[in-house]
Amino acid sequence: MQATALDASATGCRLTVDDSTIDLTWRWLRDHARDPESFLSSAQQRMVSPTAVAAAGVGTAALSDDGSSLNVTWPSGTVSTWTIEWLTNVATGAEAATSVDDLLGVPERWRGEQLGARLVRITAAELDADDGLRTALRGLRRDGLIVVTDLATDQDTTRAAIERFGYVRMTIFGDLWEFRSDGGFDDTASTPLEITPHTDGTYSADAPGLLALHCHRYEATGGENVFVCGHALADRLAAESPRHHELLRTVDIPGQYIGDGAHLMAHRPAFRYVGDRLVQVSYNHHDRAPFRLPEPTMTELFDALAHLDDIANDPAMQFELSLRPGDMVVFDNWRVLHGRRAFEGERVIAGGYVNREDVESTARRLAARCPAPFSCTSARLPHASVHENGEGSAVHVLHLHRVHALHPLDQRLVEGGAGGDGGLDVGVLVGDEVDAGRLVVDELGGVNHERDRIGRGDRSVLGGHEAIAIGVAGE
Repeated sequence: MQATALDASATGCRLTVDDSTIDLTWRWLRDHARDPESFLSSAQQRMVSPTAVAAAGVGTAALSDDGSSLNVTWPSGTVSTWTIEWLTNVATGAEAATSVDDLLGVPERWRGEQLGARLVRITAAELDADDGLRTALRGLRRDGLIVVTDLATDQDTTRAAIERFGYVRMTIFGDLWEFRSDGGFDDTASTPLEITPHTDGTYSADAPGLLALHCHRYEATGGENVFVCGHALADRLAAESPRHHELLRTVDIPGQYIGDGAHLMAHRPAFRYVGDRLVQVSYNHHDRAPFRLPEPTMTELFDALAHLDDIANDPAMQFELSLRPGDMVVFDNWRVLHGRRAFEGERVIAGGYVNREDVESTARRLAARCPAPFSCTSARLPHASVHENGEGSAVHVLHLHRVHALHPLDQRLVEGGAGGDGGLDVGVLVGDEVDAGRLVVDELGGVNHERDRIGRGDRSVLGGHEAIAIGVAGE
């Protein structure tokens, strides 16, 4: 992409690109500078200060000979360079087209059994592939709910399946949990009682974005899971009583959890809007904390909550799902209310949470065809550090982020391999292919890992890149 004309003024630059003009102020350009002094490329973080942006002054601008880049020399002497393609993408919004709407589409309402015919169901094997993960994410975005089948019934499998969407969130219940009807937790989920539709984490300032429930054992009658589309619920409530809807979108309602050594509390409306867009449903009758409002608002709010609860418990609004061993339901906790029928017998459900922003990160990563994210349990090692794993094994494959260039691997690193004189048997995973005998570093990075011993799952920074060992030589 090339600019065919540049006009600079006291306020900024006007670029002509493909018969269109782009106006950029000096302050905007200074704030978005990508020179090493202003921007740390390895971390994708801005280094120029707000004070420096405010004092940017008038730069001296010029196009490259081929028109593919813009160069600005600032009064401070700093020189900043941008490609015209990057400036055009940012100015037109293409660079920022990373919202979940852009990547996955927009949510669609559903009522009760309308969901059954279109519910996305994928197998465990399909979820392991990126195409299957994309299908799952699109289903979650459209309906707020998907089902994964044919999973093994153990905690390792539960973790692996959840981590396809993002790292497992730590809570007062641990990262993963397993509910039985034995009262093991101070929660109604740890009983065989009916649980009416609700969302989790009303007592958390940042409620979990995604919730996964994995059936490990079912020798019972009853216990069907129930789901309600929160957006359809809000629409119906607004149509039936605008006043009730207004109260539930404006009154902060306290949620709390007391138990297991914790007292958690948060406040927000049942329907949280940004502008006219509903972004979060937050309702849990069981976890609402004591509070009082002036009359008649308190009485009106009780009526609104009762109205909401009546709609959520209307069978016409509910989708019912029977989980059996090996099934996992994954759903958007900001959008879908969930509940459970009472049951008799033994029913073991494992699960965990994922933060909303991490699910969205996974969607962006897939769209950009980037490598898979790191495990949150990995150790972070400094550049050129020495680490011995439990067995002293050498790296077999490194998975690297932010690839800039390929450089030949120092021959000393491969002499003797895992069983030789201390050299490493290394391969680099780039996309879906292993480039054996080469190491990815940036243009300025030097590599000297002759004595490194990195175990599976460990993280390191190599030449400015994050890396993870995903295999160990000799395995």
